[in-house]
Amino acid sequence: MLVRDALRLGFAGSTAVARDLVAADEGLRRPVSTSRRIAVVQAHGGAGATTATAGVASVLAGRRPTGVLAIDAGHGGASLAAACGIDQPLAWADGRARTAGIARADQARAALPRTRDGLAVLGNGSASAPWPPQPRTWREVVDPVGRFFDVVITDWGVRGPDELAVVSGDHHVVVVVARADRTDAERGVTLATHLATTGQRAPAVVLLLVDVGGTGGPSATPARDALAEHAVTVRTVPYDPALGAGAASPGTDVRTAFSTLGAHLLTLACDPHAALTAGDSA
Repeated sequence: MLVRDALRLGFAGSTAVARDLVAADEGLRRPVSTSRRIAVVQAHGGAGATTATAGVASVLAGRRPTGVLAIDAGHGGASLAAACGIDQPLAWADGRARTAGIARADQARAALPRTRDGLAVLGNGSASAPWPPQPRTWREVVDPVGRFFDVVITDWGVRGPDELAVVSGDHHVVVVVARADRTDAERGVTLATHLATTGQRAPAVVLLLVDVGGTGGPSATPARDALAEHAVTVRTVPYDPALGAGAASPGTDVRTAFSTLGAHLLTLACDPHAALTAGDSA
């Protein structure tokens, strides 16, 4: 899909976007030595984190077949499995039993529902107990199976400070998602700053500003200025009327945003400084 999009845009004259897609494709396919963990958290409700998680996980899986695991650990009613196109998701409560004793990658792939692109998904976005998963419970369920996937990306929803401290310590990259509207973007900057400056092993942090309703203003530039000293990168996702109307897949602009974001996250996760402490890697 990325290569076809790049070729189409190149012929149409959008050479800069085409180059971005080609570079993103290379980044999405880069080799990894051990499983990389990416956390997605919301600075506030309704920021579009579930859609963003599904979008990034799907483009990664499209270029890394059978190598990506998406996990729904959010509080909200939005289902990550539904956003990824899974009709019969595996409830979180059943995940531990289904994945117990797994010793090979093919067993891990067979144990979890997958999309046509090969994206494996754990969690059904319902009130099945224990729900929502707590960070330490997440480790108990994910560790036995996550080590067989190149990338594990978890939608954590909105979490409190104590939970976020645990989440940060268990992931190589944390993505803070906020609406692109000015007030919400400022909340995202505050949370991103906190995550980047606290803890003995703060992960790489990315602020993702999503124009959910077509009301986002020019908030990316002041956010970048505010976060420059903390080495937090800022990415944006434009408004997509098709997604707002319930379309199954985003348009080219949003697909490009998800693709370049996925490549960027994997680059950060593979940085030597992003390695978890001994005994903590998946």
